[in-house]
Amino acid sequence: MRSHRLILWLGLLALYAATAWIGGLVALVVVVIASAFFVLRLRRALAPTIRCPAGHTVPTYGRFECSVCRAQTMGSAWRCDWCGARFGHISCPTCGLSCGSPLGG
Repeated sequence: MRSHRLILWLGLLALYAATAWIGGLVALVVVVIASAFFVLRLRRALAPTIRCPAGHTVPTYGRFECSVCRAQTMGSAWRCDWCGARFGHISCPTCGLSCGSPLGG
């Protein structure tokens, strides 16, 4: 992940150097805004609970069964610690409605 961030920053620096300063400034503003939105989504994804569409509290950390490998693990609802599968939604334990991942995937 760190190498991707370094490559991104080096690419932005090269873009800034290769184009006019206005083009580089626009690219920098776009990256800053996109990063801010990602940080907000990440903050919601790492929260210990989320709300289902009906307003019930749904835990995002705890004991979960992976729908791919059927492993019972303690951890995040969004990723299986055993097989690495990622999940885009979980069910509310109260009403059964689906709750989407704040990261959208």
